Amino acid sequence: MRKGSLWYNPNDGEVGVVRSFGWHCRNLQPGQPITYQVQPDMDRPKTFRWEKSTLEKDGDGWYLAGTDLRGTDLNGTIIDIDEL
Repeated sequence: MRKGSLWYNPNDGEVGVVRSFGWHCRNLQPGQPITYQVQPDMDRPKTFRWEKSTLEKDGDGWYLAGTDLRGTDLNGTIIDIDEL
């Protein structure tokens, strides 16, 4: 799994994920729409893409739902979120 950072802007109701370490957010709800950044080749900026998914929760664990740009199933991909 690619690590990333997660942020949530309550003003626009959208969560974003970018490639870096650590996830911190607040007031998240299961089913929250998210937008995350994918750049398969860091040396070729044109490979940068945005993908949309939803954030789901199972007990205390958060995970991504849906598929990524290559059609890879994200369901069950666990992510580490510290809720502020």
